Amino acid sequence: MIKIIRLADGIGSGKSTIVNIFESLRVPIFYADQAGREVLDFDPMVKNEVMKLLGDEAYLSGKANRQ
Repeated sequence: MIKIIRLADGIGSGKSTIVNIFESLRVPIFYADQAGREVLDFDPMVKNEVMKLLGDEAYLSGKANRQ
C-alpha cells in the first residue's frame, strides 16, 4: 500500500524540516513547485498558451518572467 502525504502550509510552518526528515528516511519526495516551474519554462505547448494569455513579456530569455 502506498501512502501519499501532501505538505502545504504557510511560511515558517516546518515543511522543510519534515521533508528533511523524510529524505533522511529515504522516503521518495516529489517537489510539485519544481515540476511546475520546469513545465512552465520548458513545455512548448504551455509556453505558447501562457504567451497567448499574457503576451510575449511573459518570458524573458526563454524562461518564465515570474515578476
